[in-house]
Amino acid sequence: MTKHEAITAPDNDGKPAAHQSVFAAIAAAVAEVKVLGKSDRNKFDGYDFVSIDKFLALVNPICARHGLFPIVALRELEQYENVNSKGGKSVWGRFFYDITLFHASGDKLGPVNIMVSVPLNGAQASGSAQSYALKQFFRATLMIATGDKDDADLIPTEQHHAPQVQPVSAGQFTKLRDLARAAGVTEQEICAKVGASSLEQFPANRFDAVAKGLQSKIDAAKPSPSEQVTDDEIPY
Repeated sequence: MTKHEAITAPDNDGKPAAHQSVFAAIAAAVAEVKVLGKSDRNKFDGYDFVSIDKFLALVNPICARHGLFPIVALRELEQYENVNSKGGKSVWGRFFYDITLFHASGDKLGPVNIMVSVPLNGAQASGSAQSYALKQFFRATLMIATGDKDDADLIPTEQHHAPQVQPVSAGQFTKLRDLARAAGVTEQEICAKVGASSLEQFPANRFDAVAKGLQSKIDAAKPSPSEQVTDDEIPY
């Protein structure tokens, strides 16, 4: 046995160990895991990692012996545009998973929330994200010493840069300020809605929607025609 191979306890003739709770089973499973060597290399970023197949080859028998099995559920997928260091743009996705670890006793741990970001470069993006989420879950739960990456490592890393937000023009700033005052809304309240540090830095792409909302608030506060008093009417 080499120093990079997983070391596990005997399988008790194939019979699953008896545990009263999922936590007792996890504790016993942790005791079996020692070290898992890196078997693959990311040729783009130059580091070694453990493939999902080798990772599951370690985890599956241990979980089976202790009555543990995971259920992975995709809760949400959020797409966004990434701009790399060279100005290139690509579409990425944030995959939000809920992973629940069940035990043969009926006990469970979770769901545990895990988010993974990968480029949306085809059908493999979903599988890559799920594999990485599952590996990270078990790495943390069973405290497995391993390489830091997985299938997502087979693609080059892109540096994330938030797109520059264009602030409002001088004319838009003046209109927004005047509308806010007429609507009885403070500048701080308007800025807080979009995370702007000041009205001068208010994002131009949010100007139309906010200005429309303020105008609606002003219009709603105006008295209806039936409530207005003309000069030749007695106001009582």
